[in-house]
Amino acid sequence: MKTLSRVSSLAAIAALVAAACSSSAATPTAAPTTAPTTAPTAMASESVAPASPTAAALSGSLTVWDGYATGSAEAQAMDTVISKAKTAFPNLQITRVDVPFDQLFNKITAAWASGETSPDMFIAPNDSLGSEQRQGILYGPMDDVLKPYLSNFTQVSIDGAKVNGHIYEIPESMKAVSMFYDKTKVTNVPKTTDDLLALAKAGTKIGIGEYASGYYNWWLYSAFSGASIMDNTGKCVADTNGIADAFTYVKALKDTGNVKFETSANNLQGDFKTGAVSLIIDGPWETGDYEKALGSNLAVAVIPDGPKGKSLPLSAPDGWYINVNASDSQKALAVQFALWEVSLAGGEQTFADTAGHLPAATGATVQDPISQGFLTQINQSFARPQSKFMDNYWTPFGNAFDSVILKGTDPAKAVSDACAQMNKANGF
Repeated sequence: MKTLSRVSSLAAIAALVAAACSSSAATPTAAPTTAPTTAPTAMASESVAPASPTAAALSGSLTVWDGYATGSAEAQAMDTVISKAKTAFPNLQITRVDVPFDQLFNKITAAWASGETSPDMFIAPNDSLGSEQRQGILYGPMDDVLKPYLSNFTQVSIDGAKVNGHIYEIPESMKAVSMFYDKTKVTNVPKTTDDLLALAKAGTKIGIGEYASGYYNWWLYSAFSGASIMDNTGKCVADTNGIADAFTYVKALKDTGNVKFETSANNLQGDFKTGAVSLIIDGPWETGDYEKALGSNLAVAVIPDGPKGKSLPLSAPDGWYINVNASDSQKALAVQFALWEVSLAGGEQTFADTAGHLPAATGATVQDPISQGFLTQINQSFARPQSKFMDNYWTPFGNAFDSVILKGTDPAKAVSDACAQMNKANGF
């Protein structure tokens, strides 16, 4: 496996990119290790086009991979953007390869870990950003390279593109769960977790995912503790900072008899589409199916605030990753293309309009109310941590939710046990 590029190489690439692009500088900030108590800065209301390279700057050839299935809205958007690039950059040859999404990360890891120089770049969610960085297969950190362009991105997207405080991804769009509801059945939209509990007690049917619950229910931590599960060292402290109150609240929801905790995503999503439940926490990737089922009755609102803070779901960017094995000139070309693609001059608005992506670029707009609702939630979210300690979070805390909901375990004990398991696995 090849190692990350030397500082001298990074400096050389920064110079190459800077020669092709221009923008005002912004100082990067470290990714949060505890949940903020206020919402991150919202996207700028004015349309400010991010800086992008000139046509003369982009010449040569690039091979790019994505997981956008043929015929999908995302694939159509990517094809449109590449056609646009061919016009804008007549001396640039782009070869796009559609890789089945369930194979994308494994194929990239196998290729780049063995030293292959192709593809030059790929676009994907940041699900494996931390592990890929720790394997040494990603070009970066890109702090210096991207420093002149940071103001072109929302802060939460930059935070989500970092590993240990350094940038390894060029953000394109954002994802986070929020609160879908049926406007005909939920007329008083809950603003607080107390409101949500009262709604359930009054008979409104609510759906909570008891699958991947460590992800879908992350919002509870900030709501009931105003903090995160880990301290700045990566040690789990959820057993000392009030997060057990979040589990107690979950139990109170269940005790109403009107909140369904479903272990099958298909079943719970089906219940919402058929009206068996009227409110559900889910992600923008389900919007199309929900709109088909509920039509204009579908709405989205931010997840209700808790007694200790705002409810901050995990958010994460989809974005561009650059091959560490590529030559410095190819890395520079890939960065330039990525910066153009995520700009308003490039593909950002196309992906928003055609594929429903929630843009990471400041100034990009979305038109439909559902996407606007998700943008509001994303600006009130918590960038998904990419530290190695998070690898040992998912199973213990997923099991903790299961034990409280399915087995009736005392919430404080469930959190204490999960924290102990996580810390043991992480060597604390």
